[in-house]
Amino acid sequence: MSDWTQEIEKYLNKSFQNLKPGSIVSGKIVKVYEDYAFVDIGLKNEALLPVEELKSSDGSFILGEGDDVEALVIEKSYKENCYILSFKKLREKNLWEELKNAYQTKKPVRVKVLALNKGGYEIEFGFLLKGFMPISQSFFRNKPENLETLIGETVEVEILEIKKGTFIASRKEVLKKQYQKKKEALIEKIKTGETLEGIVKKKVEGGFLIEIEEVLTGYLPYKELDWKRIENPSEYLGIGERVKVKPISYDPVKERLKLSIKALLPDPWEKVPEKYKEGDVVEGKVVQIFDFGAFVELEPGIEGFIPAKEITWKKKIKVDEILDIGERVSVLILEVRPSDRKILLSLRKLQPDPWDALSKKYKVGDIVEGVIEKFLPSGLLIEITPEITAFIPLKEFSKETKLLKKNLTELDGFKVGEKIKGKIINIDPEQRRIQISYLRYLEDLENKEIEEYKVKTEKSSLITLGDYFLKKLTS
Repeated sequence: MSDWTQEIEKYLNKSFQNLKPGSIVSGKIVKVYEDYAFVDIGLKNEALLPVEELKSSDGSFILGEGDDVEALVIEKSYKENCYILSFKKLREKNLWEELKNAYQTKKPVRVKVLALNKGGYEIEFGFLLKGFMPISQSFFRNKPENLETLIGETVEVEILEIKKGTFIASRKEVLKKQYQKKKEALIEKIKTGETLEGIVKKKVEGGFLIEIEEVLTGYLPYKELDWKRIENPSEYLGIGERVKVKPISYDPVKERLKLSIKALLPDPWEKVPEKYKEGDVVEGKVVQIFDFGAFVELEPGIEGFIPAKEITWKKKIKVDEILDIGERVSVLILEVRPSDRKILLSLRKLQPDPWDALSKKYKVGDIVEGVIEKFLPSGLLIEITPEITAFIPLKEFSKETKLLKKNLTELDGFKVGEKIKGKIINIDPEQRRIQISYLRYLEDLENKEIEEYKVKTEKSSLITLGDYFLKKLTS
């Protein structure tokens, strides 16, 4: 042996003369056997470390051959001429220090959930220290139906209390802080109108509930699914489906978030002023029918409205008797209001105007017949055709009648629904008004009878004009 080697050996032996139980040494695991691992700590002989101390509670190895290790000297085995080490005792000491520091600073630590006991979970920190997590401190907002789903998971917790040989932790506090942090970040996104991603959680009346980043739940109405009409909106999205949405309103007090998918899509109304003009004739599909009119889809996302009065020239109609859902119709554009997202349409203006035919068929002085529709304080409404209503002023109906009651349904022997004749005294096609006179009709009828009677008497010379009036009075 060289002098240099002897000097090194003397130095090492001298350095380790002070090793005693409780000393801390560092080394490298060189070999792992069934019961012990050999650790090179810089001495002639390797130290021994029990294999069980290198394993976690589930039997898996924490450290293996080639790993560096720091351990506590337990004793010196003179029989084996080596030191016995304990990785566990030193690690246990360090873990308790780490746990105390986490408790004081409120810093989260990671623990493994081992088992479910009465009232809570058995947990393990650093594969060594056993602790307890109450059920009440295990969840925040969402508690699973099956509590065993947490077993085997590694979770972050805050230390609530340290007792001799154990500790109590809370996952709830960590989740609460994480939630608050995520919520603040999400609200900032909402304020700036960023696109969000969520999961469809539930179908509700009129829409869907969308969970955003497991923090807020927003409401997505059916009308915000798409610009085009959707036949079965409740089936448009499936539970669990991921969707991109845009926030359109948020109430921070009530935490009400309204969402939209169509706000992320091109707005078809932006091109309406270029594509649709008043006076144009366009084709569309009837998509909705009401008593007050019908909606016609001109293209996906663009609908126009036909008021009931613009469907036909006839006055007494039921819209669903004229139009059917899905029917394609040609319509005239009456008005385009892109700012209000409204297009007003007409079906009847593409049909012949009955007033044009009336002007050709009738003139002032003609006798017409119609059905009494209604008695008014100022006169009678008479249906001349299904499209045209005439008016008999009160003074043109009876000289004696001064006033008609609002709900009157009978007057001088006439009832609503009965036929009546009259003489046209005014036609105004521009105002679409026609007035007739029942009195003048009677006068013309009487004059005609007089003329006929005169002709007859001139031929027969049997009776005088006075006889005629006497006969009329007594008949």
